[in-house]
Amino acid sequence: MSYDIKDIKLAKKGALRIEWAGNNMPVLGLIATRFKKEKPLKGIKIACCLHVTTETGVLMEVLKAGGAHLSLCASNPLSTQDDVASSLVKKLRIACFAIKGEDTKTYYQHIKSVLAFKPGITMDDGADLVSTIHQRQVSMHHNIIGGTEETTTGVIRLRALAEQGKLRYPIIAVNDAQTKHLFDNRYGTGQSTVDGIIRATNKLLAGSKFVVCGYGWCLAKDTKIFTYHGIKDIKDIEIGDTVVGFNGYGKVVNKFHKGVKELYKVKTKDGYSIRATKEHEVLVFAEDGFRYKKVENLIPGDNIVVCKNKNGWGKNDYSNLIKKYGFSFKSEDLFYILGCLIGDGTVTKKRSVSLACSSKDKEHFKNALSKLKFHIGDCRSNLYLDIYSTKFRDLLVKLNLGYLKSFQKVIPEPIFSAKEKIVSNFLRGLFDTDGWVRKKKGKRICVVGLSSSSKKLIEQTQILLMNYGIHSHIIERRSRVANIDNCSYVTKSGYELVIKGLESRKIFKKKIGFSLERKQRELSGLENTRGIDKYDSIPYFKEIIRKINMRYKVVVSREDAKVININGKKRISKEVAKRILDYKYSNLNDKLLDALRAIINNDYKLIPLESVRKLEEKEEIYDIEVSKVNSFVANGILVHNCGKGVAMRAKGMGAQVIVVEVSPLRGLEAVMDGFGVMRISDAAKCGDIFVTTTGDASVIRREHFLSMKDGAIVANAGHFNVEIDIPALEKLSRNKRRIRDFVDEYRLKKGGRRIYLLGEGRLINLAAAEGHPAQVMDMSFANQALSVEHIVKFHQGLRNEVYKVPEEIDADIARLKLESMNIKIDVLTKEQKKYLCSWEIGT
Repeated sequence: MSYDIKDIKLAKKGALRIEWAGNNMPVLGLIATRFKKEKPLKGIKIACCLHVTTETGVLMEVLKAGGAHLSLCASNPLSTQDDVASSLVKKLRIACFAIKGEDTKTYYQHIKSVLAFKPGITMDDGADLVSTIHQRQVSMHHNIIGGTEETTTGVIRLRALAEQGKLRYPIIAVNDAQTKHLFDNRYGTGQSTVDGIIRATNKLLAGSKFVVCGYGWCLAKDTKIFTYHGIKDIKDIEIGDTVVGFNGYGKVVNKFHKGVKELYKVKTKDGYSIRATKEHEVLVFAEDGFRYKKVENLIPGDNIVVCKNKNGWGKNDYSNLIKKYGFSFKSEDLFYILGCLIGDGTVTKKRSVSLACSSKDKEHFKNALSKLKFHIGDCRSNLYLDIYSTKFRDLLVKLNLGYLKSFQKVIPEPIFSAKEKIVSNFLRGLFDTDGWVRKKKGKRICVVGLSSSSKKLIEQTQILLMNYGIHSHIIERRSRVANIDNCSYVTKSGYELVIKGLESRKIFKKKIGFSLERKQRELSGLENTRGIDKYDSIPYFKEIIRKINMRYKVVVSREDAKVININGKKRISKEVAKRILDYKYSNLNDKLLDALRAIINNDYKLIPLESVRKLEEKEEIYDIEVSKVNSFVANGILVHNCGKGVAMRAKGMGAQVIVVEVSPLRGLEAVMDGFGVMRISDAAKCGDIFVTTTGDASVIRREHFLSMKDGAIVANAGHFNVEIDIPALEKLSRNKRRIRDFVDEYRLKKGGRRIYLLGEGRLINLAAAEGHPAQVMDMSFANQALSVEHIVKFHQGLRNEVYKVPEEIDADIARLKLESMNIKIDVLTKEQKKYLCSWEIGT
């Protein structure tokens, strides 16, 4: 058996630590008991790429008990516990390839070593294992029947693969299981933050004044949120929905209605926009990396992070509604016509619906309408087709299709919760009527777009296209039209949506396209396009590209246009970009490389901000709290997520919690939740421990350090280390020393007071603690074990897609957890079940 670990002599210590973790993982213990008897994984080879920790050691024991043959490597070069790796090799005879602190070359060599075992199932945490199979060992996937993925980042990468039709075997997204989210995110993250502070300082929280900076923000009620259940208005989001975030998918754990407030409108140069309170935060990218900025602090030119291709498709096909009205046609046929009617139709008549069309396209639309089996008539000099059916008109009204003037057109809400196939048919109908294909003058470039006098329709279409990974740009066209008496002119506005970039146009052709033969012909020249639009600029990379060019001959892939434009001038292929990430440069800005990695892996766009303006009218606002993810996608723009876990856990430890807020409503909410609320300038004078959770920059600044008492402790639980103004603290200090692990003492020049910064201002739960407790990982790894069993049993019926953990597994894990705690719950009686299914019984 081959392996690569630090020191086999550490095995005894590792075995004891794994045993301790196992004592605190009762659900896995119950699964192990059954696996020993049934051997459901007998003979199955499993390749695992996970954090090599004590909890992972327990999972390996369970899989081994089920009869599996295992190979294991680390999913992060810094997360390996060497004693655990040694124990797995010596005690369990598992081929383990993991050394704490291994370099990038060794890290990928270990992945290759694991794959050399020719696995039948993969188990991943971050998708590096699956990514390697798909990129470098293409032939290997034929032996693999399925896989699992543990974390949000990995799920994003795998869903992107599936969306592009490149995923070669089915994957179960363990991350999305409720038993994983509930324990991992709500309880694990909150506790681990407080745990990190305690481990670093060994301070008693009870009685201390614990200052938490940040309690949440608000958005307009019709803001579109990308969810795993379709694209929803924030007012329609429900607790339990899974929404798309910057660092993965997260469950909505709270929803807040904040009444009516003043709003600001944020708009990028390509037309993506949101309406939010001035305190709400938007993710931007600057020279110092990603960070959040409040709306009121945004300035034109800021690079806003826009998110695309996130698989926010609904599940509804509306077949029941169609049958309810007595129709037998397919949903796809209906929604294609719906798109046509919104493009060039009207429902203003009482007994019929009309569709405008030219004589050369009339036969096509007649054939499309004939599928609906209605009486169709010509009228008005053969420029219109009339559908004579009051019942059909009533169905369209039920689907929210109704307008009096063309500039009032909108996309019906049901489209946003429909299945992808229905949305594609709807958009095809819309583009068949109001869409166009043009050749750029003097260039061999096809440009695809949509025209409308309705700004709302264009903005909504832009959001729908983003769900496919199609980037587009909104252009306003103004024209002067003489009035009736020809004595004056009025200005009319029209809007165009232009699909930007060859890659986006290719996705459009594949996923949506045209049904009209003449437009299909016009689009057919797309493959012969030689030019590549400058549409995906990444600022601040000039020096990096100079160094890259010294090492690589940069080749632009014009065939598939998977390119990244640097400063709108230099272009590199995505393959070269990935090689950049694989190579360790000594003098490069890590934050810029992290940004490049995020843009490549998650398909983000950096679009300059065009304007921020205060709206005249107040609007109704809502907010949501999402577990796990640091932000969520609203109208395509990444906005900050609120969070209260740290305040709740500190209060439970006996601390006197003080919340610092800028929102009056959130401040009031914190008071109602039992917390003290004050300004940071006041809290700085009395606080003992300070934790930032806002995601914003310079929350604790120079003037606050000058007000703090001797011995004040400062930590960060937000996304990046910009929330505490560390440069200002260093300028104020006469010396600095590392007094404990993860604790730096700064002695101020003025007065000699001491301020303690924890974990260098980085995420304290990762810097100073071990992450989630074993009881939390018990749930996560139970999902892993049972998902692998599910794949072995049912792989023949699974397609090459990313699946949720089956509900029965989720429920079974919750049942096992209660059983391990000796807790019993009730079951519904027959009478109660009948009552819940009826509507007749009342008061």
